[in-house]
Amino acid sequence: MVNIGDHIVNSGVGGGAPEDSQGFTSEKLQRMYNVTTPPPRPSSVHTALVIVLVIVVVLFIYGMVATKDLLDNIGADVAAKGWFLYTSAGCPYCTQQMNLFDSEYPKLVQCGHGRAVVGPAGPGPAACSAIQAFPYWVNAATGDTRTGFQNLEALVQMAE
Repeated sequence: MVNIGDHIVNSGVGGGAPEDSQGFTSEKLQRMYNVTTPPPRPSSVHTALVIVLVIVVVLFIYGMVATKDLLDNIGADVAAKGWFLYTSAGCPYCTQQMNLFDSEYPKLVQCGHGRAVVGPAGPGPAACSAIQAFPYWVNAATGDTRTGFQNLEALVQMAE
């Protein structure tokens, strides 16, 4: 027996919906008296999943910020070691290489159209004519060269 308002509801023995002596079911009585059942509480599994999701999002954002900081500094670090970057107009790998840096590379030599636009303290325009493939890297201090796109790992090695 359950007491809802002025009605006493039978527990419904016999397989039917529980009714009181006047024929009201518990659902009807709940609607009449605006009795609502509280929403189900989230399970501990749902709570754990939400916590894990929040942690993953925070780590992802932190990783993006840390990578951006690394990219901001790697160009200056590589240039400080004496590396000049030669690019060519219309070269997709050159564009990809330049997009890796947040700002313009300090020792950039842009080759093409029969001339070279040389960055600060850069080599002369004649250097462009000898290059067979772009992007092309030359270390003015050691004479080392590298051809092609240099990923972040390679740039870190070049900055060491």
